[in-house]
Amino acid sequence: MLLNCCSERSGVSRAQAALAWLRGNPVVTAPLVGADTIAQIDDAVASLDIELTGAAAAALRRP
Repeated sequence: MLLNCCSERSGVSRAQAALAWLRGNPVVTAPLVGADTIAQIDDAVASLDIELTGAAAAALRRP
């Protein structure tokens, strides 16, 4: 899935968008994911199918 805009409008969770952004950030070598439930683990794994567009990555960097 290609993420074009903010997570709420794209149908992905904030955690998925954040993990996709971290995966595309060359400074981050290994994001640590903490999960309390299986659903949170599933959410984190689903983020591997998300690719951020340049505009989406820029939107996530803005305050």
